[in-house]
Amino acid sequence: MQLTRLELYTRVCKSPLSKLAPEFGISGTALAAICKRYAIPYPGSGYLEDVVDILLDEAEHVGGMCPLLL
Repeated sequence: MQLTRLELYTRVCKSPLSKLAPEFGISGTALAAICKRYAIPYPGSGYLEDVVDILLDEAEHVGGMCPLLL
């Protein structure tokens, strides 16, 4: 499978490396190394879970469901 740098960047921003890597048949560590080689920033371990938790907490404070999670 071949991806452009932009395509990989987009996918890395949307999914944890540990979930994305098996789609390519490699480990999360190998995917992180590829990202580093091509200067593709990726969130650290647990980042996406933290973002979801923050959004859910904010949604509770305003009394509704967060539209980003629908």
